[in-house]
Amino acid sequence: MSNTYLSRTLSGSSSREQWTFSAWIKMTGEPTGSYGYLFSCTDAANHTARISILDNNVAKFGFVDSLISTNVQTNRLLRDTSNWYHLMVVLDTTLSTASDRVKLYVNGVRETSLANTTYPSVNAGGLINYVGGSYRHNIGSYNNGSSNFFNGIMSHVHFADGAMLAPTVFGETDATTGAWKIKVDPTFTPGTNGFSILMNGNTITDQSAGSNNWSLGGGTLTKTEDCPDNVFATMNSLDKNVNAVLTNGNNSLSTTNNGNWVNACRATLGIGSGKFYWEMKITGSGTSNGYFFGICADTVNLKTSSGLQDTSAERAKGMLLFCDDGQYQLDTNSRQSMTSGAALNDVLGCAVDRDNNNVKFFKNGSQVGSIDISSSPLATCSHIMPFTIGYYTALQLNHNFGNGYWGTSAISSQGTSASTPGIFEHDCPSGFQPLSTKGLNA
Repeated sequence: MSNTYLSRTLSGSSSREQWTFSAWIKMTGEPTGSYGYLFSCTDAANHTARISILDNNVAKFGFVDSLISTNVQTNRLLRDTSNWYHLMVVLDTTLSTASDRVKLYVNGVRETSLANTTYPSVNAGGLINYVGGSYRHNIGSYNNGSSNFFNGIMSHVHFADGAMLAPTVFGETDATTGAWKIKVDPTFTPGTNGFSILMNGNTITDQSAGSNNWSLGGGTLTKTEDCPDNVFATMNSLDKNVNAVLTNGNNSLSTTNNGNWVNACRATLGIGSGKFYWEMKITGSGTSNGYFFGICADTVNLKTSSGLQDTSAERAKGMLLFCDDGQYQLDTNSRQSMTSGAALNDVLGCAVDRDNNNVKFFKNGSQVGSIDISSSPLATCSHIMPFTIGYYTALQLNHNFGNGYWGTSAISSQGTSASTPGIFEHDCPSGFQPLSTKGLNA
C-alpha cells in the first residue's frame, strides 16, 4: 500500500478480549528493516497493538499488544512475492490455556512454530477495539500514517468483534490442487465494530452488516486486477540483479547503474504452454535509449556481476530481446532489423505462443516483428519468463501483465482484452491471455 493507509475512530462499546482479524495480502518487496503494519491501534501513552509483518529484515508475521504485554510471532518467513497469503489472528483472552489466547494462521493452517510466545493474562483487555478519541485504529500504517507502511497489497480485510472464527469462514482447500483459496463472500456476524472492506476493488465502505466504513487517511487507493482468486504476474523482487529497483507493486523497474546489463529482472510467473501477452511502457526524464524487453529461459542467471551483455553463456540458454534500437536479438546471434527504436511513452507488447514456438513484438499496438524460436533453447526450456533490462538511471520501465496500470496511473484507452480478466493499453491478440493464474488455467 506504499504510503497509503486507512483510519477509523470507534464509537460503540465492543469486546477487547475476543475478536478475529482476517486479510489476504501480497508482498511487493523484500524486507526493508521496518515493520509493515496491517492493522493497528495506538493510545495517547504510545501503547501499540499491531498485526504486522514483523520485519527486522526477516518477514515474520505476528501480533503485539504492549498494553497487555503480548508478543506472538511466527518462525515462518513471508518471502513469496508471487502469490497471496491469507493471514488471520484470533484473540480470546478468556481461555484458561495461555497459548490458546492468541492464534496465528497462515493459509488456513495454525502456526505452531513460533519465534515469540508471550501471551496475555486471562481476561486481559487489549488495545484493539478500545473506544475513545485517543485510540486510533489504522490499516496499513502505524500511528495515523507516521511510519511502518505495509509494503504490499491488501484484499478482503475482515474483522469480527466478539467472535473467534475459523479460517474456513474466509477460505477453503481447492479439491483439485490442494491449495488454500479464497471465499469471496464469507458469512459471519461482524459485531459492534466488525467490518468487511477492500472486497470489490478498492472500496472502503463496509460490505458487512455492520456499516462500519473506513476513511482514507493518506496516499491513494489503487484498484488492482491482481487479487487472491486471480494472481497476476509482476516483476520479481527476489529474481533480479541488485541494481534493479522495483516500485509500484513490483511493476515498475528503474536502474541505479549506467551503461551495463546488470539491471535485469524477471517476472513471477512463467509460461510452460499456451499463448500469453503483456506490455511495457517506457517513461523517464532522459533518453529512451537503454532498455531491453523480452523473454528468457527460466534457467538464465540474471544476477551476474558483469551483466548479461558480457555473459554469452547465459544468453545461450535462451533469450529473445526487443532492443533499444528497434532491432531484436535471439540468444547469442547478432541483432536483426525489426523497427525503429521506441521513444519515451511508447508502449511495447510481447505475445508468446509456446504451442507454435513463435513470439510477436508490438509497438503502440502495431505488430513489428514475428520471430521463430523453434531452433532456440527457448523452445525446450521448462518455462519462458518475461524479463527486462534497463541501464540508464533516468529510465523507468513500467510493466502491465493485464493489471491495467502504468506505475500509479490507470490506463486511459483500453484495448480489447483476452477472455479472462485483463486490462491492456492496446488490443490483446486473439487467442492470447494475460499472464495470470486464471490465464494459465484457461
